[in-house]
Amino acid sequence: FSSVDPGRTSLGVQNLDGNQLTQAPKFTVNAGAQYGWSMGRSDLMLRGELNYSSRVYFTAFNVDSVSQARNVKFNAFLSWNDGSGHWNATLFVRNLTDKVTRANGLVSSAVYGSPITGSVSPPRTFGATLGYKL
Repeated sequence: FSSVDPGRTSLGVQNLDGNQLTQAPKFTVNAGAQYGWSMGRSDLMLRGELNYSSRVYFTAFNVDSVSQARNVKFNAFLSWNDGSGHWNATLFVRNLTDKVTRANGLVSSAVYGSPITGSVSPPRTFGATLGYKL
């Protein structure tokens, strides 16, 4: 299809045929590994996760300044359960390396100077959960 980029109106109508779809990286890889230990009546499990994403464009114009470059993120979890299925607890860290990535972006109207607005993904987060099942 063809359209005018609101951030670069001087380029006129552009043919966008063959451009990468918005919010759709060419490649994503999600991988996880875990190892568990039996500790008598209870169990302990260590889990690591990896997420790779190739470049993501936030507009149909495929402009690098309105995209997120390829990146890798890691998560880690340490879980325990009491063996009876009642009690469980987990310690976790998401975005272990505190990688700052763009979650989305939008080019505003040229009337306002074509600012790029958007948001970033969450920074490193950590916490704990505790659960009980009847």
